[in-house]
Amino acid sequence: MSTQYIPFICLVDDSDDYQLVLSQVLKHTYAPHSMAVFADGSHFLRALVRFERLPDLIFLDLHMPGLDGYQTLLKLRSHNRYHVMPIVIMSAQASATDIESCYQAGANSFWPKQSDANRLKAELGELCRSWIAHS
Repeated sequence: MSTQYIPFICLVDDSDDYQLVLSQVLKHTYAPHSMAVFADGSHFLRALVRFERLPDLIFLDLHMPGLDGYQTLLKLRSHNRYHVMPIVIMSAQASATDIESCYQAGANSFWPKQSDANRLKAELGELCRSWIAHS
C-alpha cells in the first residue's frame, strides 16, 4: 500500500486577514496539503532551517514590515539548498519595476492579490497545481 504524498505549502504574509483567507481557500481548492503560516520573512527563514522537508511551494508577500518579500527572496535564492523551491510573490500593489526585480531575483511567479472570491479560488488552485506538479 502506497502512501499519498501531501504537499507542504508555506505562506508568508503580514496580514492576518489574508492569511486566513488564503488558508481557507487552499483548504477547499487544493487538498490535501499541509501548510505553515508566517507573518514575516525573518520568522519564516528561522523556521525553514528546522523543517524536516523543504516546502513544495512558497507564497511570499512582497510588502511586509521587517524582512519583506523581496529581501526574503534574495536570501532564499542565495543558498543552493533553497534555489529550486517554487516561490510565488504576492502583492496588492506592485509596480512593473517591483515585478521585474522579483523575477530577476528568482521568483517563479508573481500573483496580484485578489479580493474577488471566484478569481482567488481559481487562480490559487491553478498556481498550486502548476508549481507543485513541477517541483
